[in-house]
Amino acid sequence: MNERVYYLDIAINAAIEYVKRKEGIELEGKDRLRYKSIIINDDEFHDFAFFMYGLLIDYDNDTDELLVNELDGVRSGRYSKGDLAFLKSSIDRFGSLEEFQTAYKEFKNANNTKDIQEINKEFRKEFGIPDIIPIPGDLNNLIYQ
Repeated sequence: MNERVYYLDIAINAAIEYVKRKEGIELEGKDRLRYKSIIINDDEFHDFAFFMYGLLIDYDNDTDELLVNELDGVRSGRYSKGDLAFLKSSIDRFGSLEEFQTAYKEFKNANNTKDIQEINKEFRKEFGIPDIIPIPGDLNNLIYQ
């Protein structure tokens, strides 16, 4: 199994879990198109998949290409909610993980501060990244139930 198929399978499993928690039902295999639609179009699902599994989902309408990547360490609890909110806000602001990483690396190299919290605070201020992501209560319950 190649990496792309592996991450797509993870996204489908996350969508299955999302629907099960949200609607209390498990769709059947014939509902694969509904899962694909959720994976591509449902912004709430994107937040759920990121905070629950560390999945970064991007769909290119022009090429009909679905890209799914996984941020290592999310499922093991490596990151706090605040860290995840910073990452998600930054990725959303820059449009992709790669763009965020490039900007962050340049910013970090230009600032001599070694304190990561101070760098993150200045980075937020410089690029207009919010301190928190407002997560509706029902989505928060889905993630942390």
